[in-house]
Amino acid sequence: MRQSSAILLLAVFGVAVALLFLSNFNGYTSKGAIVVSRGLTVKATMDGVVTDTSPAVGARVSMGASLVAVENNRIDRSRLYELQSQHEMNQLALESSQRGLQESLGQLEDFRRKSVDYLAWYRDDIEFRYQQKKLLRNTAHQQLKLSAAAVKRGLELAQGGHLVATELDRYKRNAAIDANKLWLLDSEIAQIKRRIEVLKDSDTVFREDGDADYWTRMGDELKLELAHRQHELLALELKSRKLDLQIDNENERLIAEATEIHQSPFEGVVNAVFSSKGDLVTAETPLLQILDCQNPIAIVSVREQAVGMFAVGQPATISPVDTDKVFTGYVQYISNGPLISRDTSLAIPADVSQDGSKIIVAFDRNSAFDIDHTCSVSRRAVVSIETGGTLSRVVGVVKSWIGITSGNDEIAQRSGRQDING
Repeated sequence: MRQSSAILLLAVFGVAVALLFLSNFNGYTSKGAIVVSRGLTVKATMDGVVTDTSPAVGARVSMGASLVAVENNRIDRSRLYELQSQHEMNQLALESSQRGLQESLGQLEDFRRKSVDYLAWYRDDIEFRYQQKKLLRNTAHQQLKLSAAAVKRGLELAQGGHLVATELDRYKRNAAIDANKLWLLDSEIAQIKRRIEVLKDSDTVFREDGDADYWTRMGDELKLELAHRQHELLALELKSRKLDLQIDNENERLIAEATEIHQSPFEGVVNAVFSSKGDLVTAETPLLQILDCQNPIAIVSVREQAVGMFAVGQPATISPVDTDKVFTGYVQYISNGPLISRDTSLAIPADVSQDGSKIIVAFDRNSAFDIDHTCSVSRRAVVSIETGGTLSRVVGVVKSWIGITSGNDEIAQRSGRQDING
């Protein structure tokens, strides 16, 4: 009886030990993981010369901080030279048109001393054009009010920092164009009004040779010539103003395109500087590298036989050896071979082996990580990964056990965890 009880007791004890053993297969632990930061290499986008001194290696930079500036010393200024040449030619044409206008005015005045315009249809035509220009003038006046209101609103937004200077300049240019249109219409209306005043009390014509059609034709030709000269002059003046605006815009574009200023896209630490002030660089030339200290990762080395235990998204904990803090994370990437050497965004210490498979563990967004230590490329940590249910973990461990001989490659029988000193 005592023997049966002893056997039963031993059986119960064995089952308990087995359950305890199985329950301890609850994950995978690496005591030799490393915590690193991904780096961003800032490259030039154009040929030029470095005009600003980069922050020193190890300097902390905030998001949006200026890192380095490059000035384009090969910028194409042909468009500006073309506009300036057109402006000079237009000025010559403008002076010629002004002389032509004065000649036409003299001819018309000489003709008016000999004749009086009596053509009623011409008066009616002038009246019609006058009313038409007034309607156009009213429309242009309303448009100018809208443009002025836009400029006023733009100034308020710019003072508050809600509108860039280029957009405000665009509002001002539109208002200037609308003002020119109104000025042109006012000039045309004033011209038509003068013609109406001239014709208002004149309904006879001097007939030196008795040919009324001759005087009518001559009057029309001179008036048309004068109108052509005036419109030509106004068009040239408008073109001159347009060229002035285009030259200003081109100068602004050249200033904007002549210099590129690289800003930090995140808070981090300068890891390397590849250029200095005065260096000549070409497009794609590396200028400096900064480390993203806000989003570190942990690299866990595993044997290829143990890769089947892991899956993307598995929860993990990271315990840096130089602090008592514990951070949460998850499996982000699994490498079935050596860490990809072309991933130059990882700042990996030289003493870390590139052999074997790697598990990349990302920190959770709510894990507050100390920026002063995040970018230390030699920081070590203990990383534990929850690899799934008990049965699947046992199967994974058994698979990883095949071919294992000694040393750090042995499975920790007591805890059921894999201890890797990467």
